Amino acid sequence: MPEPFKNKFSLELVQLLALKIHEQYTEFNQNAFVQAATFDFNELELKQRSQQITGALHQFMPNSFQRCETIIREILHPAEIDSMNEAIVEQEGIRGWLIMPLADFVSIRAIPDHFEAGLNLLKVLTSRFSSEFAIRDFILFDRQRALDIIMNWPKSGDKHIRRLASEGTRPRLPWGKQLPEFIAQPDLIRPLLVSLLNDNEEYVRRSVANNLNDIAKDNAEFVCEFVAEYLPDADQTRLRLLKHASRTLFKQGHPKILALFGYTPFQGSVQFRLAQKQVAMESVLSMQVELHGLAVGNQKLMVDYIVWHKKANGTHSAKVFKWKQLESYRGDAITLKKQHSFKSVTTRKYYPGEHRIALQINGQVVSEVTFELIAGK
Repeated sequence: MPEPFKNKFSLELVQLLALKIHEQYTEFNQNAFVQAATFDFNELELKQRSQQITGALHQFMPNSFQRCETIIREILHPAEIDSMNEAIVEQEGIRGWLIMPLADFVSIRAIPDHFEAGLNLLKVLTSRFSSEFAIRDFILFDRQRALDIIMNWPKSGDKHIRRLASEGTRPRLPWGKQLPEFIAQPDLIRPLLVSLLNDNEEYVRRSVANNLNDIAKDNAEFVCEFVAEYLPDADQTRLRLLKHASRTLFKQGHPKILALFGYTPFQGSVQFRLAQKQVAMESVLSMQVELHGLAVGNQKLMVDYIVWHKKANGTHSAKVFKWKQLESYRGDAITLKKQHSFKSVTTRKYYPGEHRIALQINGQVVSEVTFELIAGK
């Protein structure tokens, strides 16, 4: 089995953090800090572990923000991080997942009396992992003051800082605190997103797309208008960004966004079949669709399918899955095959009983069938 995600924060990492702090601040009680930071560690999930480390920092670090800032700058690894996927234990300094609790500690100590200095320190930390969670405390405390500073970051020569400007202002960042003012008024961050639209780093552009996709969940019309403005004459790079930004609206079958990308209502006939009417848990469901295009000329097709999973209380929850994008010409006969897995995953629990599955083309459900999920052997 893969190692639990919560182990991104390990005893070894916390001990390294304690050692590095003690090298700069000899009054630091390493043993007491480690004990407090790792108390009941096995019972805590990743975010809880991070919060407990932050609490221990708040307890054992000096009271002076300036002194804390000096210590943090001195204990950082000299090099930027290449990937945010690995927990890193390196004697050269701190980078990787430990930046998360350090950044949260900065927000606790910097607000309100060291607001600008705290944001500047997050800029330094973000190149060693990311400060996208901690920065939200500054925005929530004083949105305009924070934005006045953040709006200058797209000019930075550091790609991590440019990404932080976008990622840190996402209205609904996973794991992060929501930003209600940006949910209600996405125009507040529109200039920032426009300034990063042509960034030369995919890393940054993908964040812009994710920000717009967050906005689409509450303000579909805003994203439709944004796409309508920047899609004409878009090169492939911008086209990828705008498509990724529209992915939630694609799944929802939003007619305006589909039309902007050339996905008009499907004209043709459909045969959608399942290979079996009963599917055992831990196995796969095989399905096939035959499309016969009858449109004049060609038509762009976005083929998805929707599964209504049964929940513990007997109700059903729909989830859209991507299948294929293609073009169909008049008279075309196209056969597509797909397998959908019901193998156990950490993000979904399966329950036996009747399930529904629907074929969706260009945002419209064109066929629907049922099957029964049964307990495996």
